Amino acid sequence: MINLTAEQRPRVLARYFLSELWAITNNYTKPETFFKPVKETPEMLRGTAMHLLCQERLKKLGYEVEPKKEINIGLVTIVGRADAIKDTREHGLEIKTSGKWEIMYKAKPWALYQAKCEASLFEIPVFFVVQPILKRDGRFILQAIGKAERDDDWFAEQVKLVQVFHERLISISSRAKS
Repeated sequence: MINLTAEQRPRVLARYFLSELWAITNNYTKPETFFKPVKETPEMLRGTAMHLLCQERLKKLGYEVEPKKEINIGLVTIVGRADAIKDTREHGLEIKTSGKWEIMYKAKPWALYQAKCEASLFEIPVFFVVQPILKRDGRFILQAIGKAERDDDWFAEQVKLVQVFHERLISISSRAKS
């Protein structure tokens, strides 16, 4: 047997990924548990496989897949990796899958939040939240289930919230070392 379980990417102090900002700014991720590893689940693996399939096909349609961008603001670094951005830079795509393979008719709040962050970070007018769907007739489509427009002022406010979280994290980390 070959074990293909991915090793958890270790969290790094002062580095925050767009995919985790909703949980941080909405107090689901607490400074006390920030460094606790997240275990890979079967749903996560299925989602990753579906992303890879979509991204391979999107490349052929003129999309840049997995572009990465980092910005340093004060003491924190915000890191974003978009699922896909059209080569004309007119829009981006945030691919979301359901762990139960059910069709979603509306994007979850955290998916819209992430897409809105990506629009500002990557300086793209709009990001669509899309779900891959295999139709009974054999077509494989990306169905739009949400839309988030770029809003740099809103994004700056979200970064401020992350900076507050970071200060709390430093405080807790320094007390733990004492």
